[in-house]
Amino acid sequence: MTASQHPTGPSTDAACEAPSVAHLERFDALLSGPPQRAGVANEAAPPVLQRVGAAYQAECDRFVLKDKSFHLQYSHVYFQRLTQMRSTVTAAATRRWPAVPLKERLLHVETGARSVIVGTLYKNMSLKPSILHEYAREEHELPPPPREKYLADDDSMILEDESGRITLVGDVNVNGLVTGIVAAVLGHEAESGEFHVEDIAFAELPEQDPLPAGAFPAGADAGTGGVSAMEVDCGEALGVAPSLDYTGLEAAAVASASGGSAESVPAKYVCLVSGLDVGKDHHDPLMLQLFVDHVTGQLGSTAEQALAAQVARVVVCGNSLCDTSHNANHQKLKNKYSAKGLIVSSVEPAKELDLLLAELAACLPVDIMPGNYDPSNFTLPQQPLHGCIFPTSARFGTLQAVSNPYQFCADKVRFLGTSGQPVDDIYRYVNTTDRLELLKGTLKWGHLAPTAPDTLGMYPYQTEDPFIITQCPHVFFAGNQPAFGTEVVEGPKGQKVRVVLVPSFAATHTAVLVNLSTLDCHPLSFGAVGAADSSAPAAAASADTGAKSTPVEAASS
Repeated sequence: MTASQHPTGPSTDAACEAPSVAHLERFDALLSGPPQRAGVANEAAPPVLQRVGAAYQAECDRFVLKDKSFHLQYSHVYFQRLTQMRSTVTAAATRRWPAVPLKERLLHVETGARSVIVGTLYKNMSLKPSILHEYAREEHELPPPPREKYLADDDSMILEDESGRITLVGDVNVNGLVTGIVAAVLGHEAESGEFHVEDIAFAELPEQDPLPAGAFPAGADAGTGGVSAMEVDCGEALGVAPSLDYTGLEAAAVASASGGSAESVPAKYVCLVSGLDVGKDHHDPLMLQLFVDHVTGQLGSTAEQALAAQVARVVVCGNSLCDTSHNANHQKLKNKYSAKGLIVSSVEPAKELDLLLAELAACLPVDIMPGNYDPSNFTLPQQPLHGCIFPTSARFGTLQAVSNPYQFCADKVRFLGTSGQPVDDIYRYVNTTDRLELLKGTLKWGHLAPTAPDTLGMYPYQTEDPFIITQCPHVFFAGNQPAFGTEVVEGPKGQKVRVVLVPSFAATHTAVLVNLSTLDCHPLSFGAVGAADSSAPAAAASADTGAKSTPVEAASS
C-alpha cells in the first residue's frame, strides 16, 4: 500500500502544496526583529558588535623538541647555560664595577686580591629531596612528609665554572637564591679558601622591541584602577544571579567598543586564564561556563558584550584538566582492558574540556598550553597537547595547542610565560612567600627555569639552553598561581615589562585581561550572588542588594 492509499497517511498533493499567504506572513513575523515599543519613536536598534583581531606570530620553535634522546648527561645543560650567559653577566659586572679586575676562571683567583668572578650558583641544601637518599634508606623507614619549604640553617652557596668551585660567604643571601643562576660575584678569597662576597650582579634585561605608543600611561602603571561590579541577569533557569567584577577596567574602553566614546580605535585584549581543573571533585561548572559565555559574547548587557568583543585571543596557561590522583573516585578509574589493572584518568573530563574549547574556538583564537596535570610530558619544555584529545574543538582552525613555555606576539606585543612550574619550584627553596617577587627574579636572572634540571624536570639538551631569555618580552606571565598579581619591571635601558601572576580559575574564578595598547592588566572575576554556601556569609549579605562585588587586589609597581 502506498502512502497515498494509506487511510491515515498524507496525500501526495497535500505534501507538495505551496505554503499559504498566512503561513508566509507568519514566517516573516518570526524572522523579523522585535516590534517597536508603543510610544517610542525612532527607537535605535542595538549595535552590531564585531570582534577585534590582533596580528599573531608564534615564537616558540625553540621549545619544540626535534630529536628526543634521554641518554645524555645534564652537565651539558649547565655548560651551555654558563657559556651562553657569561658574556651578558660579564658586561653587567663591568658596568657595575668598572675598576675591579675580572677573572676569566675560578682557578685564576688570587688569595686576598679583590676581583670579580663569574659562574653558576649551586645551593647546598641538607633537606633537598634526593632520589639517592630514597634508595639509601632502609626498607622499613617511611619517607619524610613533604614540606612547603626545604630550608635549613646549614644551607650554603657555592659558585662553580668549568675549572672548579668555591664556597661563598659574607654578603650573600643564601635563602633568596637558588641553584642554576649565572651570576657575577665581587669579593676576595680568604686564606681558608672561601670567597668573601661584597656584592652580586645578574644578567640585565636583554634588548626589547619598541613598546606600543600608548603603553604604560602615567598614573596607571599597575593597572589597578577603580572597582566596579556589573551584575549579569542570565534568567531564572540558573537558580542564582551571576555577577561579573571588572576590576580596574576603564569605562572609556567599554564605551568605546559600544560606540559611546570619541576614541576611534577600540582597545584590544588578550585573555590569560589557567587552572580550569576540569574533572575535579565537587567541581562547579557554573563559573567556568560563565567565563566561556562572557568571552564568546553570549552573556551580559550590551556594554559587557562590547567588552567581550574586544578580546582578541585567549591563552589557557596549563592545568586545564585536574590532577585525578587527588579525586575521591580515583581508585574506581581503572583500565578494565589492562591485565595489570593500571589506574588511568577518566576520559570524561577531556570530553568536557573539548566541548568548552569548541565554544571558545568557534568565536576567537584559543591557545592551550600543557600544565603539570595535563596529558603531556613531565619534563620542561612540555610539548603541545595531541589533537586527538580534542576531537571536536580541533576541527576549528582557531584552536592551537602550544608548548610550555610559550612565546608569541600579538599586534607586536611580545608575550612570554609558563604554566607556573618554575615559580612553584623556586618557592620551595627560598624564604620569601611573595610569588610575584619570584617571577620578577627569573626575569632579573635572565632564565625562565633556573632550578631545572636540579629540582625541576628538564630535557637533557646538549647544544643549547632554550630557557635563557634572549629577547625582552613586553608581558611576562606565570599561570596556576594562588592569587592575581601584577607589576611593571623597568630595565637599565628603558625596557618595561608587565609581570603577571595568572591565578588558578578553579580556585579564584578569575581570569586576566591584558590591554595590547596600554599594557594595563586587569583581573576579570566571576561570582554568583545568592548561591547556596553556608560558609560564605558575605554572599548571603549581598543577596539582599542583588549584586556581589569581589574586588581582587593587584600589586602596585
